[in-house]
Amino acid sequence: MVTEATLRPAAKVLLIAPDRSVLLFRGGDPGRPDDGTWWFPPGGGVEPGETGADAARRELAEETGLVLADLGPVVHRRHAVFEFDGRLLDSVEDYFVVRGDRFDVATDGWTDLERSILEEHRWWTLAELAEAVEPIYPENVAWLIETHATDPGALVSVARRIAAPAAVVFAVLADPCRHPELDGSGMVRGARTTAALSGVGDVFTVAMHFPALGDYEMNNHVVEFERDRRIGWEPAAGRGHPGDGVERWGHRWSYVLQPDGPDGTIVTEIYDCSRAPSAARASVDDGRLWLDAMAATLARLDDIVIGAGRAVG
Repeated sequence: MVTEATLRPAAKVLLIAPDRSVLLFRGGDPGRPDDGTWWFPPGGGVEPGETGADAARRELAEETGLVLADLGPVVHRRHAVFEFDGRLLDSVEDYFVVRGDRFDVATDGWTDLERSILEEHRWWTLAELAEAVEPIYPENVAWLIETHATDPGALVSVARRIAAPAAVVFAVLADPCRHPELDGSGMVRGARTTAALSGVGDVFTVAMHFPALGDYEMNNHVVEFERDRRIGWEPAAGRGHPGDGVERWGHRWSYVLQPDGPDGTIVTEIYDCSRAPSAARASVDDGRLWLDAMAATLARLDDIVIGAGRAVG
């Protein structure tokens, strides 16, 4: 029985055609053929000495025949734990986007492992994705295609499955008092607002610390609120911040909750700074500066929610 997970960094490529279709492969676990198959984008594990971009380019050339010198930046990160080929994998997948015309896939570069796994490939439209009954990963692939079919400017996201109902996850996100323990950046130090968020228009204040600024406050304006499904806010500089009194930038933190079975939720954290001033965007590398902190936030959210479940049980 597999009990200990092996950390597996991976790189994936979303190939998006002008009609917003995406290239997916169908395959399964050669060690567990009875478990069926699923669909997924090209890509695979990062080998020792490779960067994520190196691995993405290599896998893309092997699996599709498409050779590219530049893939652009990472736009999405997915965390997933699953068993494959007799190993329990703790997979951290970085996703790149390539936009271009549909093409015929060349399979002559497939490795022996890829030939044992890959059974079929085709281009999927958004309508087909919406009606699919077969498993497709990543779980939010349709949203990723819609978001990145054209360049959204400056938007990054991180997704993780949490083994709890969406209502339990949402309750934590909507409670400002949980944000200091939830925050993966280490910058949120306390909650000035203690009431749970109830809708668009709410404003909650948190105490912050950043070495270059010291202690200050941020006033977060709730701009998205769909109970148990979506919540998001736009920060504005508050007391102690040099930007206090200046109109907020328009950058936004959001969480989208997608039920995954009766007791699971795919949580996607989104940081969108496409409306922020160019200098602000540059200071956070169009949001990519926050990817590690966002992944840490979802890991903390997982611990909080699962811990709460154990306490209740």
